[in-house]
This record gives sequence, structure tokens and C-alpha cells, in this order.
Amino acid sequence: MIVHGVDLSKLPLLTVEQFEHAVGRTFLLETVPEPVAVRLDSVRRFPKLSVSLREPFTAFFSSASDVQLLEGLYKATLDGDTTLELYLIPIVAPPGRRCYQAVYN
Repeated sequence: MIVHGVDLSKLPLLTVEQFEHAVGRTFLLETVPEPVAVRLDSVRRFPKLSVSLREPFTAFFSSASDVQLLEGLYKATLDGDTTLELYLIPIVAPPGRRCYQAVYN
């Protein structure tokens, strides 16, 4: 599947377990002109279908209100060690925050 010029089928197959242990922690995104911090607020599981390669889930992130990320693919680092590529989509947020989701089917 190609979204905004990114072939999502070429990305590593991430699992819900990789995210569940990181709820409440901060990911540092490689952005220009400087990195941006987003917090993993929650993870929501969905039932696995027989044709699914993994258990579907959505990871919900938030950032400060002065950070405005566009929908797209971001290289993210957790604790300066684990590096993942996240396709973030802006969603409705409460006042004072910006929120994003990463959907994995």
C-alpha cells in the first residue's frame, strides 16, 4: 500500500507488544530543523482476522500544542536505543495538546 508516496508494505512488521511496554514513554522523532518529542499515550488492540499477519492495533501519541506534525513517516527513537519508523496521522486533540495515531492492520 502506498500512502503519500510511502510504500507501507516495505516497512518492518511492528507488533502491539513492541508498543505496550512503552506506554507513557517519550519517542524522539527526527524532524527538521530539530527533533520533536511525542509521548505514547495508549495502545488499542483489535481482533485478529484470519488473513492478518499480526494482531491489529492503534498507537496513540501526543505532543505539546506548539508542535504540529504533518501526516507522514517519521524515524522515531525510544531511549536513544530502539529506532522505529512510525506513520503518524494527526487526530482531534484536547486543548493544549496535539494528538496523532499510528494504525497497524
